Amino acid sequence: MTALGKAIRNQYPPTTPVAVPQFDWDPNQHPEEHISAAVDPWMRHTGVNPKGDGTGMGQLFREAILKGVPFEVCQKMKSNPDLQGTDFTKWEKHLIHHLHTAQEAEKKKKKRRKISYRISSLNCSCRRPKTN
Repeated sequence: MTALGKAIRNQYPPTTPVAVPQFDWDPNQHPEEHISAAVDPWMRHTGVNPKGDGTGMGQLFREAILKGVPFEVCQKMKSNPDLQGTDFTKWEKHLIHHLHTAQEAEKKKKKRRKISYRISSLNCSCRRPKTN
């Protein structure tokens, strides 16, 4: 991409949802890996490194990442006034923290469901009448 092309993309970033990719997060994936894995496709798509870009393209990358994370994480990131317009490193640090928190909450929820299932299956086996 030429310098003129980069300048035009920075000044007039794509605005349609089709033009901006979405990066869905797998809860089993480490948050840092998720962000790193999204950078290469973004650079191929836009020609701009989102980690060093303070223009509209960097903000679009952040939005693309947030579209693919759990709703609670997205809300926490968007509601933090300190993150609006901040550098990528600080934004990434907060995102990683919130994704780790979401992972831990999901693990606890799965563990509770598993225990609940075991208890209910034990209760059911205790209630069955014995047949001779």
